[in-house]
Amino acid sequence: MAYVLSRDITPSTHPHSLRKMAKSPAQFVREVRQEIRRVVWPTRREVLLSTVMVLLLATFVAIFLTLTDQLVSTAIQYIIGVAG
Repeated sequence: MAYVLSRDITPSTHPHSLRKMAKSPAQFVREVRQEIRRVVWPTRREVLLSTVMVLLLATFVAIFLTLTDQLVSTAIQYIIGVAG
């Protein structure tokens, strides 16, 4: 996401000024490690169930779209008199 600043706001007066964000690489790594410790990772079972759900949903959507495509194709062929 890009933010567009108006022309009258200078980086030093903007709340997210570059001076406030500038940190040493070591400080950045420490903060990243702290954030990673706060992450609640999913269990193996949750990952497995989510994966199965996604695969099933993708399969059902594929079947639905295939059947819908066949139905519409047959209807159009019937309407324009190409079928049979």
